[in-house]
Amino acid sequence: MKNRVDYIDVAKAIAIFTVVLGHVNQSTTPGREWLYIDVCYAFHMPLFFMMGGFFLKPKDRYSPTGWGKFLVKNILALMVPYALWTVIYMPFSYTNLFKAAYGSWPMLFSIGTQTALWFLPVMCLARIVCEGVFNLSRAVRLDPRIATMLAIPVLLVAGFLLPHHTGDGEIGNLWGYDIALVAAAFLLIGFLIRPLCDWFATARPVWSLIVLPIALGLFVLGFCAERPLLEYGHHAALMCKAVYGPWHWFLANALTGSAVVLVLAVLLGRVSFLRRPLAMIGASTMGIYLLHKNVFPELKSLSGFTGDTLGEAIVLATLALVLSLLILRLIVRVAPMLIGKTAGPAAEKAAANVFSATLCQDVLEDGKVDFEETTRLLEAVEALAETKGGHYAELRDALVRARADGVITPEESDELCELLRRQAAR
Repeated sequence: MKNRVDYIDVAKAIAIFTVVLGHVNQSTTPGREWLYIDVCYAFHMPLFFMMGGFFLKPKDRYSPTGWGKFLVKNILALMVPYALWTVIYMPFSYTNLFKAAYGSWPMLFSIGTQTALWFLPVMCLARIVCEGVFNLSRAVRLDPRIATMLAIPVLLVAGFLLPHHTGDGEIGNLWGYDIALVAAAFLLIGFLIRPLCDWFATARPVWSLIVLPIALGLFVLGFCAERPLLEYGHHAALMCKAVYGPWHWFLANALTGSAVVLVLAVLLGRVSFLRRPLAMIGASTMGIYLLHKNVFPELKSLSGFTGDTLGEAIVLATLALVLSLLILRLIVRVAPMLIGKTAGPAAEKAAANVFSATLCQDVLEDGKVDFEETTRLLEAVEALAETKGGHYAELRDALVRARADGVITPEESDELCELLRRQAAR
């Protein structure tokens, strides 16, 4: 059961490494290696959106108050970091502020700020779209999974066909709303495939060993079929600019490449000495994503590497990832809002108090955990898991996976109670 959460963090670690690797060198120098960049771009952003969909959960009922809480949480987690990092990275002027508020990749590029920030408003809108799909399904009394299957092709077609306005001199669309529709489709795909992925995580490894070469072979075939259609220096897919190439190859490569990573993550999650460091990286993807691009100039200057070859690119990407993690540890302690967190020293102390009270009053009295208690425990322990890690992080992960399907089984309750008793004894 533990692998159910481990494989997701491991997959996120692999995915963020492909993002960092793809950003090592984006020049168009003749003769440089492009293959590894095209491979990364063929699937890594769809994969991130799909994994975001793993944690979508339709509500039993929707209300204006519930929508308000959802929007506030979404804005705090995504748009507050977007605003803060945009100001940090961009040359300040009031004109640039207005352009940054527009939030598209071309506009971010035009003001010289961190273009990777495009992901945040797109994810914000995509989550809202998904919540709208679930809300509509409840309103018409349709099973959310059926509504999801109906919504995915509609969102993809709309996202592909809407004008993108990302050519030379164009400004894109507000908050990348056209891209957000495609992203929402991938979020919903993730919502649909989560049970299958959980099954793989707990099934015998032989199933993963069978599926992995099949998925890899299909990805290689699709990638090789699409690559001759591209001009030099043009990526197989570039979601930030709504570049998809032939849509059928884009979808095929996104799905098969994501399948390769997810199945590989299931296998690596079973290797004890790899699981913990990879899970730590996977739990820090937001911070790494926001930080990594701006450390490359210094790394290239110090190392003398350019990233024109795959070997140099891997070295630079690894160093950038490690350096980003070190910087992130400082940010979590002194300015957590930069990465969408609200935990500081005061919040940590408050969380510890709430956690202790919840632990003693709600759980250990009767020796079992239900869904509501799990939710309160998760809220109380989340800040501690981010700042202290260790056993708190282990407990948070156990709470997340126990809550994932909306039902706490007796076995999950027993495991949580054992973790809580160990925590109480500390």
